[in-house]
Amino acid sequence: MSNYGLDAGFVSALPDNDIGSNAIGELRRFGVDTAHIRRAGDRVGIYFLETGANQRPSKVVYDRANSSIAMAQPGDFDWPIIFKGAKWLHITGITPALSQSAADLSLECVKAAQAAGVTVSCDFNYRGKLWAYGKSAPEVMG
Repeated sequence: MSNYGLDAGFVSALPDNDIGSNAIGELRRFGVDTAHIRRAGDRVGIYFLETGANQRPSKVVYDRANSSIAMAQPGDFDWPIIFKGAKWLHITGITPALSQSAADLSLECVKAAQAAGVTVSCDFNYRGKLWAYGKSAPEVMG
C-alpha cells in the first residue's frame, strides 16, 4: 500500500535482536509504519523452499513454532491505539494457523477492528502444513 502512496502499517511481533531489527528496517525502507510491532520472543518464523525439478515437486518446510508471533497472546496489543485513524485491516490466514494463542489474538484483532469501524479483509492463504496445533483451518477461520 505504501508503494502506491497510501499510509500503511504493520502489526506483528518480532524478537528484539538483529534479525527483528533488520526486518523492521526493511519495512521502514518501503515507508511502512512499524510503530505497532511488538518486540518480544526469541525467533522469527522462517520457511525453507527446495525447488523441484522435472517430476520432483517443490518442497516447503516451515519453521515457525515458538516464533514471536506464534507466542503472542490476546492482550499483547493496544488495539484502540492501533486502530485510531485506521480505515482498513488486512489480516492473513497464516497467523491463526501458527498456534491457538495466535488464532485467539487474530480473532481479538478482528473484533477490535470491527468495534472501531475499520473495514476488515482476510486472505485465507491456506498452508496445510502450518495447521499442526489440533485445530483445522475451517474450524478456526469460520
